[in-house]
Amino acid sequence: FPVTRTTNFRLSYAHQVQQPDFSLVYAGLNTDLSITNTGNTYGADLDFGRTIIFELGLRHAFNPDMVLDVSAYNKDNISNAAGRLVTLQDPRNGRTQDIRLMTNADFGSTKGVDIRLDRRFGNLFNGTLGYTFEDSKNTGSDPFSFLNGTTAIVAALEGGRPQPPQAIIPTTQSRPHNLAGSFSLQFPNDWKDGTGVSWLENAGMFTTFRFASGTAFTRCSATRRANATRLSNQGGCSGDPAGDINTARLPMLKQFNLRVTKGFGLGGVDVTAYADIRNLFNFTNTLVVYTVTNDINSAVARDDQLSSDLRTFEDEALANGARAANGDILLPGANGACADWVAQGGTSASPSCMYLIRAEQRYGDGDRVFSVEEQSAASMANFDRTLGAHAFQGPGRQVRLGVELNF
Repeated sequence: FPVTRTTNFRLSYAHQVQQPDFSLVYAGLNTDLSITNTGNTYGADLDFGRTIIFELGLRHAFNPDMVLDVSAYNKDNISNAAGRLVTLQDPRNGRTQDIRLMTNADFGSTKGVDIRLDRRFGNLFNGTLGYTFEDSKNTGSDPFSFLNGTTAIVAALEGGRPQPPQAIIPTTQSRPHNLAGSFSLQFPNDWKDGTGVSWLENAGMFTTFRFASGTAFTRCSATRRANATRLSNQGGCSGDPAGDINTARLPMLKQFNLRVTKGFGLGGVDVTAYADIRNLFNFTNTLVVYTVTNDINSAVARDDQLSSDLRTFEDEALANGARAANGDILLPGANGACADWVAQGGTSASPSCMYLIRAEQRYGDGDRVFSVEEQSAASMANFDRTLGAHAFQGPGRQVRLGVELNF
């Protein structure tokens, strides 16, 4: 609807349906309680999920080169697929049994505001800047949220069979605040020919950036040692959560990418050289944390891994009569001595012997005495290999240089 010559108003409203995922409808098709257990999830005759959505917006052109767009929206999800514990009659024994069953019990809503500004300066510069505030809540972030995560939490709080959530909570994918933009600066052919800036002809610079709230997760209580190794992307807690579900958030996501190009002629070929730089400012983006510490480090997780590895080393050393009184492992010194090395169960384990020798050489002094200190160093190196900072954070600055040829 045109409000003025430069302002338009819009409104949309819709009811939409979506057929259920067949993998949910036919889940557990080829199994039965007689050959599995109640931890298996079974499909059901799911109905169509429904969505009710409306949006209203205002678009205003200050001039041909600058346009502002503001919109607000609301989206309600009704009767979407969700796993629940359902009490059914077991015909084998005549008793009731709690079964993990797919239902149409999921519901939630998403509402937000979008603001976008488009600006142009002549034929050289184009830019877009946008901000979004979004509140996304649901009974679960996916069809298995309740069964895989919330079930354990509610069971600990209620002390019995957990009930489905009756209130919506923030989804794990939600990011309430988002600021994003893109800018491009392009100089045409023969730009300022004959002047000191003519070298800018056929050059371009393109940038994109985004700053967004971190995603939601549930903090877990330190009273349960099992929580020490639980990560924010795994969902749920062992025992009591340390706060409400999905009320903690990861640090802000920060992205800034730049692409610079320069075109020139080489014989009869048009050549474009470019530099593509991702994460230009080398921002540190934390994507996963430990749910207890809300950090990428957990002293308890490291201690648990170290204790487990030292026990494994000790058991293997005892099986071979190679353990010293102080916990050191006396590794074979002669070539071929690993032929008699066995695993804890007594089976031949020559490769394991060689691994221990190589580990002692790498993390010790190579004297074939695998000391407790060297065992600890090897254990922590393996821990950092799998759960070091790289496992919790996004990639740093990446630069790619290239040349494009157009014939």
